[in-house]
Amino acid sequence: MFKIKAIMAMMLFFAITAAASLVEAVENRIPLKGQLWEDAKGEAIVEDYRYQQQQITIDAVGLEPNAVYTVWLVNEGREAQMGAEERAGKAPAEKERGFLKREEQRQEANLRGLGVRDYSFKTDAAGHGRFVATVNQGELHSFDSLEVAHHPNGDPKDLNNAVIALRGDLPGR
Repeated sequence: MFKIKAIMAMMLFFAITAAASLVEAVENRIPLKGQLWEDAKGEAIVEDYRYQQQQITIDAVGLEPNAVYTVWLVNEGREAQMGAEERAGKAPAEKERGFLKREEQRQEANLRGLGVRDYSFKTDAAGHGRFVATVNQGELHSFDSLEVAHHPNGDPKDLNNAVIALRGDLPGR
């Protein structure tokens, strides 16, 4: 009887330990450095969220009060690589694929909004902002950095007048 209880206790211990290791969240903290204002800074926290997903929470301070910002995943290395391939003749020529289509594919591969369209948040009267988004597990590994863009005219769709306010390097690349 004692052996059965001991074996059951050990099995329960291993089951609880295994379950705890599966549930344990992995968290990465990414510092965001100000690019526009000296006092601007932030932090992106990446946590395992649900099955095969991660949640990114950005907290920022020192931004322009009551202003609109968008959040982007950026891949700087890939654009340089694609340009080198074209110069070396390893990538399809512009006339083969069409310049606009190729340019759109390049932009999509190098710049992706984080979260749900329009990827934006608005700061409060003190210049504090918070943004939360969910991505698929491993999606962040395809990008080099995370950028927060300021939209001075308040239009999150206007990328021509947007200016990078915060930037942080993503781990794992």
